[in-house]
Amino acid sequence: MKENFFNKRTLGRGAFGAIFCVCIMLASMATAVDLTTTNEDIESLSYTYLFKEPSLQLTLTNNQEYTLLETEGCFAIGKNAGDPMMPVKPISLLLPAMKEVAGINVIATPVEVDMANKPVFPYQNP
Repeated sequence: MKENFFNKRTLGRGAFGAIFCVCIMLASMATAVDLTTTNEDIESLSYTYLFKEPSLQLTLTNNQEYTLLETEGCFAIGKNAGDPMMPVKPISLLLPAMKEVAGINVIATPVEVDMANKPVFPYQNP
């Protein structure tokens, strides 16, 4: 009786192993087919980034009032010391392999912000 149970158990494990191997082979074949297809017809890529409206904060430095601009997900930098400190968000783009960039177009919608006639806080060197 034990031999019969052992044979059925071994047969069940073997069938499960064979089915598992077939599933793995089918999955790898489907992946290989997807990797060989390429989109040579793509002429352009388009990315969209949305920004929340900047928050304004009045700050007093050296007895002068300034407006501090802050935007979520951005950090504030300036070009030179004394220039206005503006929020900036760095963007990294992944380009398709073996492609060259012919040009980059940036399309933006301006936002008017009432700063109550206070200058923007100046950038300071670190």
